[in-house]
Amino acid sequence: MPYVLLNRPSRSGCRYLGIYKNRTVSLIGDIVAVIVCSYQDGKAVPQGPAEFGEITEERLARITAVIEATSYYDLKGTTQRYFVTDGLHETEIRKSTKGASKARCISRSTSCLALAGRETGR
Repeated sequence: MPYVLLNRPSRSGCRYLGIYKNRTVSLIGDIVAVIVCSYQDGKAVPQGPAEFGEITEERLARITAVIEATSYYDLKGTTQRYFVTDGLHETEIRKSTKGASKARCISRSTSCLALAGRETGR
């Protein structure tokens, strides 16, 4: 699941989330919810209403799974903004120009796969 620190501007107005590597978007999905959560007592706890979409038990369970599965950042000790997708669909969108991507709603986090309901292949 993609997430961003709360001190960064919300991208809840974005419609799609892409997973990229080596200047190529390989997976893309519709963002169906943006939920700010912290981790308390072994589960994701929303910190107010959803910025976009609805908060459901299934979405909170997916966020909890991502928080617990992510070993390279301490998501348990921080409040984050999580982007929930309808699933991720294979694509191949290559960036052909020089420089960084201008798309602000693209993430390279492999934990996005768990939030989108896909296996990470680990």
